[in-house]
Amino acid sequence: MDISPEQVWARWTKPEHLVHWFTPAPWKTLEAECDLRPVGQFRSVMAGPSATLEAHKQMGFHDGWGKALDQLIAHMKQLG
Repeated sequence: MDISPEQVWARWTKPEHLVHWFTPAPWKTLEAECDLRPVGQFRSVMAGPSATLEAHKQMGFHDGWGKALDQLIAHMKQLG
């Protein structure tokens, strides 16, 4: 990746960035919270074309994270 660790950290821990890349397309992250304190929480709301369990299984969780990483990199390159 040609982005710095500091850029990755910022895009991973700030909700305004998470909503752009966190779920594999065509799914979307509608809301995100990321409280980095020891008692904090991480919360996200996701939506997709079909919310059924079978569709989610067929989407492929492992492949989805690779797509999310690609989307994170693309989002970060847009911001410079």
